[in-house]
Amino acid sequence: MEVLLREGSGDEAWEAATELGCDDKQWLRLAELREDEHPGDSLDVYVREVSRLVALTGTAPYPRAAELARRVHGLYERLGRPQDAVEFVAGLRREHRRKRRFLAELDRAGL
Repeated sequence: MEVLLREGSGDEAWEAATELGCDDKQWLRLAELREDEHPGDSLDVYVREVSRLVALTGTAPYPRAAELARRVHGLYERLGRPQDAVEFVAGLRREHRRKRRFLAELDRAGL
């Protein structure tokens, strides 16, 4: 997997990852490689990562989670699914309504 990622072989690396799996960092690198041409693939990876980051103990991951949430929002809009973008952010705010610092990071991200 690492060799394919280093070579920038996004499609081959994606196929290998979906067949064999990979770690979270590799999924994120794949999502970044595929974001322009395959936004739907990247969307799923980013949604999972936002959930994972917000579930961690402490507030340190919140800025990164908010940044990825902003990317998810933008990808939904690029895919012609603006209502899904709104619902995604509303769902995050509803689910994590007690995490004031995370909500503040969403505000800073314009969400």
